[in-house]
Amino acid sequence: LVKLRKEMSSDEEMQYEYEEGEDGDGWGEIPDQDEEDETVREINNCYHLAEDAKSSNPKEALDMFQNVVDMEAQAGDEINWSFKALESIVIICGKLDMEDRMITSNRKLLKMLNKVGRNDQHEAIDNILESVQQLKNTSLATKIYEQTMDTLKETNQKLWQNISLKLGKVYLEEGNFKALEALIDEMKVPLLQPDGKFDEGKGSPLEILALEIQMYGAQKNNKKLRKTYNQTKLLKGGISDPRIMAVIRESGGKMYMGEGNWAEAQTELFESFKNFQEVGNPRAKTILKYVALASILCHSVINPLHSTEAKVYENDPEIILMNNLRTSYEGGDIKQIMSIIESKSFTIFNDPTVKMYLGDLLRNIRLKILVEKIRPYQTVSLKFLAQELKIAEEELFSLLVELILDERIDGKIDQINGFLEVKKEGKDILSNKKHMALERLATALVEINSELITK
Repeated sequence: LVKLRKEMSSDEEMQYEYEEGEDGDGWGEIPDQDEEDETVREINNCYHLAEDAKSSNPKEALDMFQNVVDMEAQAGDEINWSFKALESIVIICGKLDMEDRMITSNRKLLKMLNKVGRNDQHEAIDNILESVQQLKNTSLATKIYEQTMDTLKETNQKLWQNISLKLGKVYLEEGNFKALEALIDEMKVPLLQPDGKFDEGKGSPLEILALEIQMYGAQKNNKKLRKTYNQTKLLKGGISDPRIMAVIRESGGKMYMGEGNWAEAQTELFESFKNFQEVGNPRAKTILKYVALASILCHSVINPLHSTEAKVYENDPEIILMNNLRTSYEGGDIKQIMSIIESKSFTIFNDPTVKMYLGDLLRNIRLKILVEKIRPYQTVSLKFLAQELKIAEEELFSLLVELILDERIDGKIDQINGFLEVKKEGKDILSNKKHMALERLATALVEINSELITK
């Protein structure tokens, strides 16, 4: 009886199973939660294994990230891991020089933007663009930027503006000025009011103008540079942002250098130096060299390398050499100056900006030293002066003419006999002018002080 009951019970269970499912396949169409959970765990594990392998084995990581995308696509419409996986695929493809796959994967990622939050969008795009810039492949960078911008223009205007500024820097780096100018014009459109002025509430026109200034600087178009530079002074927004102002003041300083206005150049460049230093940008040191160069060329009596802001660089080998050059210039030591300039460790003249003004610097140094060499004499041999400065007599003649025309010396050149005749009462014209200027300044200060006391 017990045996019969057991057999009946077994038959009933089998019958029940067959009734619930077709062909005896268990639960039929009822979802298996354990199976879903296992798929999620498998995708999760695959993603994290890929993350771990990114640095050591990028090819293996690439395959695993692709598996994540494929598995999640089969599992349904969720993209919990696919978006991040595609971000990594795009970056790895760039590093492995897989340009076509990089562009295709980036296109897939951009189609998913509307399925993720704004923060995830920004982070992914920033990471991809930063990685592509590090590749130093401007052609590929341009393609990725343009592909990204085409998607963002209609969906996220603010992010599009930010990406446009980054693309502009890529165009600037590769010298694609035609594309850069068109992009700048396009960025300005949504910010311009009917009267042609910028609506600063809609964006950051100062950043656009900073990019435009850099473009005109690279093209050496000082006329348009000055016009744009003056526009920046009318804007309020961004003035307190040292990142933007550093670029604008640097470009303004270079503009003044190109015009030979060394005093203004020194002022602008020093402000740029302080801005770069404030944000911890290593370019600050380069700009400080420009400041020192401008200070020599404008005959400044103040050494900017001794300023409080420059103290942090006082032990830097390049700044030490620049300071030695400045000190030798002040002392009129032509031998030491030439020794510094010809030194292999003095690499400042490898800088295109400085190299452009090497002739001006040398001429300025020679003019100063020439004044000092002439000072003790009423009559001095041209041959002697040329030997002292280690230059040809033809160049010496040009220097003497400039000094006489600028009234820095009061003299007459006797080319027939090879002498310079200096009038005794005029040999300190430059010193007298400085004293007169100081006297006028002192008088003005006394007057201001008197007015203040009266009030």
